[in-house]
Amino acid sequence: MLLELVACLFALSLQASDDPGTGLPRVELTHAGQRITQSCVLVFPAAPLRDPDGSGVAHIEGDGLRILCEGVLRGADAGVEADRFDGVGLHLTGEGIELSGAQVEGYRVGILAEQADAAILRGLDVSGNFRQRAEEHVGARGS
Repeated sequence: MLLELVACLFALSLQASDDPGTGLPRVELTHAGQRITQSCVLVFPAAPLRDPDGSGVAHIEGDGLRILCEGVLRGADAGVEADRFDGVGLHLTGEGIELSGAQVEGYRVGILAEQADAAILRGLDVSGNFRQRAEEHVGARGS
């Protein structure tokens, strides 16, 4: 009887979570300005998601949140020059936020953390964001 009760409770706990590997709910990022206020596995869309007002595509808000990211968050289409990227990918606000596995590219600012004391950032890749284009100066040397 006790074994059946334990098995039943275990089965219920697995049904409560969409991601059995982490025990966190899965949340799909679907639109710019989306607020994330609970710990979760944040799933990025396959298509680029632009930030029209420059405040952030995803607003991760709250103290002690644990956010595990899945996929690549893109702010621009392939072929757009890096000096033309704009907007913010992820905007973090809150103490002790743990952000893991985020790959963010195609924005002026990949991840913006404001009022985010004791944030823990792990395994992030923000290398594909805004870069100033170098100007060519023909004959600048030695003339």
